[in-house]
Amino acid sequence: MSDDPTSKPEATPESAPDAGRAADASRSVEDLKAKLGLKTKKTEEAEASRPKAPSAADFSLGLGEKAGAAPTPAVASTTAAAPHADLGEPLQAKTLENKHFVAIAALGALMLIIGIFFGGVLKGRALENSKTREAKHLIEYLTETPLAQTGKAGTTIMGALQAHVGEINRVVDVLGKASESKDVKVRLDAEKELAAFLKRAQEYRDLKPYFSLDQVYPGIVFNGELASQVVNYVEGVKGLYDETVLLALEADTLDRVTETEEKGVGATHVIYIPAPGADGSRKAVWIQAVDKENPRQGDSGVEFAVLPVGSDKAMVVPASSLAEINITPIAKEKSVLYRTAIYDRVRARLGQMKMVSDLVNFDPLKEKLQKYASRGSYITLF
Repeated sequence: MSDDPTSKPEATPESAPDAGRAADASRSVEDLKAKLGLKTKKTEEAEASRPKAPSAADFSLGLGEKAGAAPTPAVASTTAAAPHADLGEPLQAKTLENKHFVAIAALGALMLIIGIFFGGVLKGRALENSKTREAKHLIEYLTETPLAQTGKAGTTIMGALQAHVGEINRVVDVLGKASESKDVKVRLDAEKELAAFLKRAQEYRDLKPYFSLDQVYPGIVFNGELASQVVNYVEGVKGLYDETVLLALEADTLDRVTETEEKGVGATHVIYIPAPGADGSRKAVWIQAVDKENPRQGDSGVEFAVLPVGSDKAMVVPASSLAEINITPIAKEKSVLYRTAIYDRVRARLGQMKMVSDLVNFDPLKEKLQKYASRGSYITLF
């Protein structure tokens, strides 16, 4: 027997059969494991000799490990190292994130549509309220605006306008009946009515009863459907005033033409009667102006510088050759002719005024405005 502790004991002949039985028993156990599907020693040795699958620790590149950290143990099974087991959770999270984004986008679009719808409804309500306020303003302005040119508190533009339109209709009716009548008195009465109407036309001109578009629509126009009708009415009132102004100018001319007949102004006129000609005849010359402030002494006596009608050169004539004549009969004759011509123009102008006054009818427009003004207010946020 050797003293070396590492030396193996020698086999004895008695132990040889026991060793054979042990080997047979070991093989029987291995065969039984194989039949049962369990790992045998051979299988474990084969897996141990198989190359290891790479792990995350093999690719750390030295960035994620701390000095002195224990190395990550190798995965023994190739099934545990399969990459699809680690990618399942990120793919599912991305799908859920996409679904959330689509849901949020759909909800935002729905809220936008609802906001646009209700915003349009509220805006339409606000517009209708503005139309109501606008109609109330128009009715108040057109019917209650006072005349600034008069001192009467109760006189309005609408009142003066309607009275003027009534006078136009009445005078036109009187003149129409007089033209069809053969009675002289009826015609004379019609002439008097027309003369009185010309005086009222002069008064109407001075009142200036018309509306201003800047005050009719001081800001934005809300009711476009009625705006054109309102503007046409306001322009019609101004057009009737303009026609009345032209008629008043005819009245002014008539006053100047009849001034000599009614007031006796300019009833005399100076003429120059020269010495008789070779045949003994004389031709008088109408004198426009006589310089009586600067008389002079001539061969035949006192002389004056005079300016004949239609001439731009003065001449000196003896005072004895100048004479004053009464032209009242001539003025009356001329005034009759002028008055006839003026009244003919007035009748024609009055017919034009009648057509314009027929267009200036506030009742239909007021009825349409009243439909908007009498409405209640819609509930709105602005």
